[in-house]
This record gives sequence, C-alpha cells and structure tokens, in this order.
Amino acid sequence: MDRRPGQTHRTMTAESLIEQLAEDAVIIKSLEVEEGFLDGLSVEFVPGLNVVIGPRGVGKTSLIELLRFAFGVTGYTERSNIAALAHARSILGGGRVTATVEDRGEQLTFVRAADEDAPRIVGVRDVLKPIVLSQNEVEQIGLEPASRMRLLDGFRQSVPSVTSAEDSALAMVASLTAEIQAVARAARAADEKAISMSEVDAALEQARQIETQLSASVAASEPDRKRLDQLSQDGAVLEVRRDALEKAREVATTWMTSIRELRSRVPDIQFPSAAGDRAAIERVEVALSNATQKLDEVTDGLHGPVDELEQAAAAAQRSLVQVQDEARDLRRKVDALTEGAGQASQQVANLQVRVAQRDALREEAAQLRNKVMDLRDQRSKRLQALETARDSRFAERSSVASRINNSLSPVVHVRVDRDAGLNPYVEAITELLQGSGLHYNTLAQQLAERVSPREFVEAVELGDVPQLVALAGLSEDRAARVVVSADKPALERVLTARIDDHVEITLLDESVPKATQSLSTGQRCTAVLPILLLHDERVLVLDQPEDHLDNAYVVETLVRSLRKRSDSAQTIVATHNPNIPVLGDAAHVVLLGSDGKHGFVRLAAPLTSPDVVSAISQVMEGGAEAFRLRAKFYAQHLG
Repeated sequence: MDRRPGQTHRTMTAESLIEQLAEDAVIIKSLEVEEGFLDGLSVEFVPGLNVVIGPRGVGKTSLIELLRFAFGVTGYTERSNIAALAHARSILGGGRVTATVEDRGEQLTFVRAADEDAPRIVGVRDVLKPIVLSQNEVEQIGLEPASRMRLLDGFRQSVPSVTSAEDSALAMVASLTAEIQAVARAARAADEKAISMSEVDAALEQARQIETQLSASVAASEPDRKRLDQLSQDGAVLEVRRDALEKAREVATTWMTSIRELRSRVPDIQFPSAAGDRAAIERVEVALSNATQKLDEVTDGLHGPVDELEQAAAAAQRSLVQVQDEARDLRRKVDALTEGAGQASQQVANLQVRVAQRDALREEAAQLRNKVMDLRDQRSKRLQALETARDSRFAERSSVASRINNSLSPVVHVRVDRDAGLNPYVEAITELLQGSGLHYNTLAQQLAERVSPREFVEAVELGDVPQLVALAGLSEDRAARVVVSADKPALERVLTARIDDHVEITLLDESVPKATQSLSTGQRCTAVLPILLLHDERVLVLDQPEDHLDNAYVVETLVRSLRKRSDSAQTIVATHNPNIPVLGDAAHVVLLGSDGKHGFVRLAAPLTSPDVVSAISQVMEGGAEAFRLRAKFYAQHLG
C-alpha cells in the first residue's frame, strides 16, 4: 500500500495538524451509544480525515445516521429525513446517543434519546452543525430544487438573519393587508349608506317649501317657530354627538374587556421541586408578572378616558332630552294654532337629522379612505423591506455561486436565478380565482410570470383594470373579470407567497453542460460532491460517497478534495473503497466489527498503524495475496 507516484508527504506532522485544527475549527471528538445494535459503542475522532471501515452489516451507515441524529441535522429531502430518523431510532431501540464537540477550546455535548424530538445541548456556545449526507441524499440533491437551494445556502453565513427579516416583513404585510381590507370594507359600507341617503337634500328642500307655505297661518307664532327650528337643529347636532360618543365608548370598552380576558388567562407555571434548578422558570414568571402589571396599567389608564366618554355621552343625552322636551311643547303650541304646521315642522326636523347623519357618514368614509392610504403606505415600506431581504439573499447566493464556479468551472457550474421559484405565487393566484369561471390554472401562471405580487394586489384592490391589462397582457374584459372575481381575503396569501430563487447545477459532459436533473446517478454525484467538499469551515460526514462513482473519479477528484480539506476541516467518511483512506492520507481509521447481534469498534488507530494496514488489506483489498496479484497484473499489463 505504497503511496502513488508523485504523492507528497504533508509538511505538517499529525500532531501539529491536530493542534492547529483544534484551535481553528469545530471538531467532533467522540460518539457514544447506549442500547440497541451499537450498545456500548464509544468511538473517538480526530481532526482531518477520519475513515470508518468494516464488512457489510457491522453498522457503518448506522454510525453515520447516529451522528446525524445526535446533532439534530435534518435530511436534505423530506423522504431522506423520515428515513434517517427511522434508521437512527431503530438502531437505538430505547437508548440514547451522545456526541462531544470541541470549538475553539470549549467543549459541548449533544445528548439525544431515541424518543426525543431534538438534542439536549450542554454548553453555552452556538456551533456550526456538521453536514451529514448519505449516498442517496447526494443523488437527490441534483434532482430536487429545494435540495439544490439548501446545498447552496449551506455556504451562507447570514441565513438566520435574512430569513428572520423576510419572516418579519411577511408577517407585517399579512397583518397590514388584512387591516386594509377591513378598513376598506368599512369605508365602502359608509359610502353606500351615505349614497342611499342622497335624496335627503331634495326632500328637505321640499319640506321647507311646504313649511313656508304654511307660515302665513302661523305668523302670530313666528318667534315660537324660529325657536322650534333652532331646537330641531340643536337636537340633530346633539343626537349625532351622542351617537359618536357612545360609539367611541363602546369601542374602548370592548378593547378593555379583551385586555381583561387576556389578563385573566395568564398561565400558572407548575414546576415540581424534584425538577431541580428553577431559575429559567422564575425568569419566565417574572416576565409574566411584568406583563401582567403592564396590562393592569393599560386598563387602569383607560378607565378615566372611558368614564369621561360615558359622562359626555350622558350629558349629550340629557341636553337632547331637554331640547326635545322644549321642542315638543312648542310644537304642540304651534300645532294648536294651525293644522298641518306641526307635521311639516317635524318632517323638516327629521330630514335635518338625516342630513346630519349623511354628512357624518361621508366624513367617516373619507377618514377611512385616508386610513387605507396610510396603511398602504406602511405596507409599501414593509414590501420594500421584504424586497431588500430577498435582494440580500440573492446577492449572497450569487456570491456563493461565484465562489463555487471559481473553484469548479467549467466542469461544474452553478447558476442562481432571481425569484424564479414561482410555484407558491401561482398557487396563491389559483386559489384567489377559484370559482370565478376563468381558466385560472393557465391564467395564474401567466399572471405570476408577468406581474409581481405587489402590482397584482394593488391593481385588484384599486380596481385598476388598465394597469392589469398593461402588465399582464390581458384583454380588458378578462382583466375586469379578474378584478371583479378575485376573492379579496385571499389577497393576503398572494402578497405573502414565498417566492424563492432557483438554483441550477450543470456538469460538463463531453463538452456539453447538462443540468443535474438530466444526468445519470453517477454524474449527479460527480456534480454535487465537489461542491460539498468546498465546505472548509464545517465538519463533513459522508456515508459511502464512492457509490456510483468510477475509481478514476474517486482517485483523481474525491480523494484529492478530501486531502485538501484535511488542512482546514474535519471529515468523517464511511466507505468500502480503500483509495479513500490510503490515498486520502487518513488521519484516523475506525474498523467496525459485529458478532451478529451487536456492532462494536474492533480497531481505531492512525493509517500508518500496522494493525490498520492489515485491516485495510483484509477488509478492503481482499487480503494481502489478492493485493499482490493485482499489483503483479498491473505491472505486467501497464509496463
């Protein structure tokens, strides 16, 4: 098992490499298993390349899946994630797994039992979790858009912050859209009610004319009539004032009641004394107490203004009663003087009230429309924040793609297309137009490709048919049907559709770049593995990466990349291919064995250990004699 011709020794000793990586990088130090097929397993890892070998059925894949399980690393696809969880839990039985990590001198421990949904972490530092991939996942990454995106995003440092900014903007856009629709509905209702009272001016004018005609018969009571007219106007004003105050009091009281109900539902956290340190519970209890106090302060602060509203409304009611009483007395007096004059006066008074109510509705509608405009301005700012977050995300992904292309082009090339993942947007428009009688499946795709969610929603909300015609290329009749038929509450989903970028990975196949979706299994792995191996800042755990790859590629590309990674990051590989530990210059080799019921560590030592050399020869080369025969064959036929 000599080195290949031209293969150089590392200038750093194994000890100095371990010291350097231990200072600079995250290192998985060990994995321990309790119960199940690997019960009692305790395996240590070192910086650089760690290779797990052994015959089939000894638990190599199980070890990889338990590493994934311990750190809570999800699969790249939903199917692989389900399979990985099932595998790990079946291997553990009712036991648990413990993984120890070292990061810049600090040690962290990840502990997870088979029935736990996530690992428990002992330590205070956040660490980059390892990348864990089975061979099937490497194949699937090339096929599925979401997996290709995750592969690219694995190189981004600001995924949580950008995702948080996008989530925050989407939540605010959804909330503002719902509020816009509610306020717009209220404005339309006020407008429609005011329009239904549009005849009141003509009716009032006619009533006043009748009243004037009857004035000759009541000349003697002119002062009383003037007073009655004034009282009617005063009564109309007081009635509008009373109604407005009552409405304001009712709104404030309803809100106070909601706060009290929220206050009454403050939880009582039970924490048994046997559970030990309750510091975290106490902090939550303090926070809940502070929140409760603030709710009490809010309701206390509202009592005074609400009482003032109630008093003001009562005062308006009392004044109205006084005015009405005086008007009633005067009206009886006037009615006694002339038949019909009282009815005319009452008609005028009633119509004056209706005019005041109509004018109040117009004012309310105008205020609501102004509020809608203000809310739309706020939403526009949130939509701009959303666009900024997505711009940032695209810029980062483009930068990652450039880095990958600088390293791997022209053989492997990555392209990121901005906002090309339109499926959620298409689905939202489809839902919006269902029941419209339009061919919404085809129409939704056309709209999604030509009109942004923001442009589409604003056109529908404003009933702007010409804008929709210009943007979407629809006929005026069809655009009008879209505006009329759109289910307005579903607009919120259109605006918050998660439009994502699209990642395309191509491999140069006989001078022709081909997308991974159209490649064979081996070719997909050939395209994806080099990208994974560019991760020089995270632990990489691979299960049998050589499957579906020819030996030439394993030696010339995979092994070379693994050797290069060894100077910057830790790699753990389970394999059947001897080229990976030998030509990859593994720092540590773990040989697993099995008695048929349990898997265990048979040997763990550096590559140069005689026992490791013997194990590789027996397990991976078919024995020393087989190796010598192959060497003789190659010598005879290759000169």
